[in-house]
Amino acid sequence: MRRTISLCIIVKDEAVFLDRCLASYAGLADETIVVDTGSADGSDTVAARHGARVFHEPWEGDFSKARNQSLARATGDWIVWTDADDIVTPENREKIVQFRDAHALNVCFSFLIKNSQDGVLGSVFNQVRMFPRHNAIRFRNRVHEQVLPSIQELGFSTVYTDIMVVHTGYSSPEVVEKKQVRNLAILEDEMRKHPDHPVILFSYAGTLVDLKRHKEAVPWYLKAMELAEKQQSERHIYEGVPVALGALYGRLKEYGKARPWVDKAYALDPSHPQTNSMLGELAELAGDSEAAIRHFEFVLTCEEKPTFIPVDVNMLKINACAHLGGLYMKKGDKKKMVAILDKALEIKTGKKTRPSDRGRVFFDRGDFLQAGKEYLIAVNDPASDDWASFLGLAQVFLADNSPADAVAILTMGLERFPGNMDLVALRGRLKA
Repeated sequence: MRRTISLCIIVKDEAVFLDRCLASYAGLADETIVVDTGSADGSDTVAARHGARVFHEPWEGDFSKARNQSLARATGDWIVWTDADDIVTPENREKIVQFRDAHALNVCFSFLIKNSQDGVLGSVFNQVRMFPRHNAIRFRNRVHEQVLPSIQELGFSTVYTDIMVVHTGYSSPEVVEKKQVRNLAILEDEMRKHPDHPVILFSYAGTLVDLKRHKEAVPWYLKAMELAEKQQSERHIYEGVPVALGALYGRLKEYGKARPWVDKAYALDPSHPQTNSMLGELAELAGDSEAAIRHFEFVLTCEEKPTFIPVDVNMLKINACAHLGGLYMKKGDKKKMVAILDKALEIKTGKKTRPSDRGRVFFDRGDFLQAGKEYLIAVNDPASDDWASFLGLAQVFLADNSPADAVAILTMGLERFPGNMDLVALRGRLKA
């Protein structure tokens, strides 16, 4: 039996994102429900152009209420909800389709949500995004809304999948600050109504941190942890507070205060990538290179996986590589240092490292000799398509005050890559 899917979205002035979002979900849903809470930028027109059923509701400072209004309009067997600034790849969209008819309507699916602009870097957390249409399944909390509690009360099981949705909304520090100022006001009102809710208190503390009000966040983290332990609920909050406090004090360079929280976090979960990263940094500061290397190398084995609290695993890996590069160099192991540099670049770019990538890193550090050696790997390989190594080697010659050699290497590059405008432009400037 073929079941149907309703794609549910709430929007307010999201036209710049919405077209791309709906295009990425094209072909998934039997209907798209868009609740517009007061857009003035034509978001409703964009939604209608994609065939969505658009409903207008006033914004009341309550994300759950708006989302529940979209659920109430849906008619499909399954609900898939998303944000207007989300993107799903064709491969992940197809995985959702495969779940549509393969399961009974008493199971829900959690997706991996990645806060990212490039699809590579960014924190990842799990979130229930697909569930049966049911009158009792509704969102709760005015901000950082959750649907899982109502699902659990029904006794429905949750499957944690590897389906990834890329969330692109946190595009700049200014955007983050604006959203967090909005969230702070909502959370303060929520705390007055629910003073003993550990999730709300944890979210409030995290919002204060994002707004750089670090010291103000500490008592709220502590209270959230205390309530989670006392209520024997929200285990992820109890385990997440030590990680958050360790990071907070580390950011403030108060390492003596950070240490006990990092140790507690490690005792609770020795496999946490952020905890191991923090232990690596503390060990390096203490001069214990072997312990630092051990923790940083462990971080490199970690993968993105379901977690309730966002973790940027790839950025932690890049940070680990940066530290390991220095630690390996101190040990005189240049081979490992170059290999770890490759790994960092591969993680950052999502593709295999080229000699020009490595050379650029050394060049930016002022190590022109090593940069030149890296560029020469590609220059001396007639099968290499790494034209940027010719450009980089020319820049090395210029840094060495050898413009004639720079022109010669650019000419050689143009023989292999005729018409390359970057090589042409630099050679033209040098010959002018």
